[in-house]
Amino acid sequence: MTGSGAPFSHGAIFYDDLSGFLADTVPFLLEGIAAAEPALVAVEPRKVEAMRAALPDPKGSIHFVDMTDLGRNPGRIISAWADFLAEQPTGQRLRGIGEPVWPGRSPEEIVECQRHESLLNLAFADRAGFVLMCPYDRALLDESVLAEARHSHPVLVQDGETASSNEYDRGVTPFAGSLTEPTGQVEMLDLTDHSLADVRRWVSDDDFTAGLDPERTADLALAVTEAATNTLRHAGGGGELRRWHQNGHIVCEVHDLGWIHDPMTGRLPVDIEAPSGRGIWLIHQLCDLVQIRSSEAGNVVRMHMAAS
Repeated sequence: MTGSGAPFSHGAIFYDDLSGFLADTVPFLLEGIAAAEPALVAVEPRKVEAMRAALPDPKGSIHFVDMTDLGRNPGRIISAWADFLAEQPTGQRLRGIGEPVWPGRSPEEIVECQRHESLLNLAFADRAGFVLMCPYDRALLDESVLAEARHSHPVLVQDGETASSNEYDRGVTPFAGSLTEPTGQVEMLDLTDHSLADVRRWVSDDDFTAGLDPERTADLALAVTEAATNTLRHAGGGGELRRWHQNGHIVCEVHDLGWIHDPMTGRLPVDIEAPSGRGIWLIHQLCDLVQIRSSEAGNVVRMHMAAS
């Protein structure tokens, strides 16, 4: 991706309440309107309405998205930013506001949001002329979350003052670490001994998917099938599928002996009709949360769907 002007800028805005949020975000958007720079804003609906009320008619230059929908799975967000950039003319300067971390996120979601924030610096490093600001509720989020934001954002805005982050860490390790073991009953299926049709039937079992409507059950079955297909094609054909219920979610996990090396795997848009390379991207689009860990010990792809 190419652009003109200053390099990609990724900043965190720390605010204490709605008025503080508006005090830092509205002027940023007004500057963009004055400079004819289109913007994409992805925040929760309450803030969308407040921003609309505080802004003049932007005449289509500002696009608003419900982040609680788009970012329910943080693994979807970079793809949406990339689509927005691709829709603009070459060289067009652009602005963005995205709030992936909001009070009430689960610990698992926050970890994936933090990995997403670090990946933004890699995904758009070559996209000059793009300024992206990420608000953080300083009053309601834990200090550990705010500290991590200082690590993943080169620029910080606090109390109206803008400065470089002395704690910024350029390292990107989206697949590092391990996942906590599930609680409760876990069922297993050996992928070596079963077909993809068996996998779909097993995941779609009525007793297991109680609480999911048919469309979401089909989405989960497709996501798990994609993960199993990757195992069979790229990880020597051997792997294990596990399923369980936890914290109001239906969870499936595929484990194999593969190793994902590209940190952007599954994050950027792909041709949905492409014969290969779409699996992880599609899994992110289908599930409410996706956790991927990969090392020389193997891959773990954990897929969550919230039961209604």
